[in-house]
Amino acid sequence: DTGDAVSYEYSWSRDGFDAGITSATVSASETSGGEVWTCAATATDGIDSGSPGVSGSVTVDQTPWLIYAQGDYAGACSGFDALLAADAADVDALRGKAWCTLKQLQGAAAVTAFQALLAVDSTVADGWVGLSAAFSLTGDHLDAADAAQSALDLDASYSSDHDGLDAEDVRVALARALVLGGDLIGSERALDELSTSHGLNMHDPESWAFGTESWDSYQVAALAYLQSYQESM
Repeated sequence: DTGDAVSYEYSWSRDGFDAGITSATVSASETSGGEVWTCAATATDGIDSGSPGVSGSVTVDQTPWLIYAQGDYAGACSGFDALLAADAADVDALRGKAWCTLKQLQGAAAVTAFQALLAVDSTVADGWVGLSAAFSLTGDHLDAADAAQSALDLDASYSSDHDGLDAEDVRVALARALVLGGDLIGSERALDELSTSHGLNMHDPESWAFGTESWDSYQVAALAYLQSYQESM
């Protein structure tokens, strides 16, 4: 009946096998670099169906962030470098370059890379989180604390789109950096932000114990508490 409305049914294949997806589009989160996708579309009026039309194949690009997700940080850096060669102010490429540098434990280089990102756009909370981690690698703990606080000031509900970090991780990093940097008053405030039941008091040695452990300094007790707290998150 030529008057019936026509709709389309879709069937997607990944690397030659049915992907179980029947929508008109495929979310990027369903794909990985290097995969080959095709789509078969069948016209139907609800009673009769036509012959499927099969698309040409499409290969998913191996983007730098996909390479990063696979743990190849050197390869990801090369990909981000290529993007930056085309546009030196590409904020996402600057962000990716900084994070893959940090993941290779190149502390000073990561500090420089995150500072380059933030010079272009200082509102990227993820950049401040990374800068905090980079300063921690170089032993600049109070700078790490300042960067972590900047991240939380920008986005108190921060959530990473690449490493599973969130605002609570940043608060732990802030407290740890303040302890390591010797700002004990600031560290008590940061601990209170995490949990008012931590019980630690830098002026009371009896409070430097929890569980079955007792510590000989407030700093060591605070670091042990933060480690335990983070493991329980």
